[in-house]
Amino acid sequence: MRSFGHCDRGKVISITYSDADAVRFLKNRRIAWLGHVMRMGDKRTSKRILEWKPMGTRIRGRPRKRWIAGIEEDMQIMGIRWWRKQCKE
Repeated sequence: MRSFGHCDRGKVISITYSDADAVRFLKNRRIAWLGHVMRMGDKRTSKRILEWKPMGTRIRGRPRKRWIAGIEEDMQIMGIRWWRKQCKE
């Protein structure tokens, strides 16, 4: 739990709710950006980077979480399925 020092209870509650709203806002913006990129032409750099699959060997250890993996988690939590197919239509 975070320590808020000498804040009154109302301020602590507003800070907590504003954090949740900020997270929700950022997740919505990421999903909106994904939709924008998915509608781009195939030759656009953003779309090519999003769909790029690296070749060769990777470094040892746990793979880093990719941006698209975070988006897919958010979509799964929200109950959105087959989003790639819907974007292409």
